[in-house]
Amino acid sequence: MAGITVVREADDPLAPAPRRLVLLGASNVVRGLHVVLREARAAWGDLEVLGAIGLGRSYGWRSSVLGRVLPGIIESGIWSELARRPRRPTRAIVTDVGNDLLYNAPVAEIVRWVATCVARLRALDAEVVVTGLPLARAERLSTAGYALLRTVVFPRHRWMPRAEALERAHDLNASLRGLAAESGATFFAPDDAWYGLDPIHIQVGAWGRAWASILAGRMAERAEAGRPLGALTAVRLAAARPERQWLFGREQSQAQPVVTLRGGTSLSLY
Repeated sequence: MAGITVVREADDPLAPAPRRLVLLGASNVVRGLHVVLREARAAWGDLEVLGAIGLGRSYGWRSSVLGRVLPGIIESGIWSELARRPRRPTRAIVTDVGNDLLYNAPVAEIVRWVATCVARLRALDAEVVVTGLPLARAERLSTAGYALLRTVVFPRHRWMPRAEALERAHDLNASLRGLAAESGATFFAPDDAWYGLDPIHIQVGAWGRAWASILAGRMAERAEAGRPLGALTAVRLAAARPERQWLFGREQSQAQPVVTLRGGTSLSLY
């Protein structure tokens, strides 16, 4: 995290403040969260982690998956919580932006949502990494494969022809690259080799290198993986509840942080 000045806690001038990691995204982050934390701790030590993540998460609209409703990322409680906490050296990851394309959100609206998030993060002096879309893999997706993806993953949303979806994906990717350049963020293009038959989710076998690279904002060559967190911890992370959600119409709240790992890494979800 070069270029970031380490600050001290006001109540203990001798204790360095831990680094902070902010995660904004959807299913790729959720599925690989234990690997994200493993790689982040290997790079930077114990961390204060805040995430606005969730399966099918939208940046601007409420999303509903398997009966669970989450607010759009720009409306989540992560922003008031970041404003409340003391500033610390921060790396922020803005990823999984392509979901909103398949929700039929206009490209300009998606870019506005992401730009709002990036501006808020930059105002907090965060180093921001914006990931692009896996365009190379999307280009190879057959018409039948595209139809299956739309039917299985996004069944309730208006059908969009494959050619139109690809054109909008290229427009969005170019806009994200431009947004990163204008805002002082880092744009990171994912490696086509990370994706298999599923064109939107990183393969399990590629999680380690993928997340080490995304967190660094550049392609990483890892000599060895970070220390595994263990199966039980992975289960705890998968079951972790956000500060606010609606489950089958019933609002639920959860105190944060929801998970604290041995060594001091904490996870708060919004």
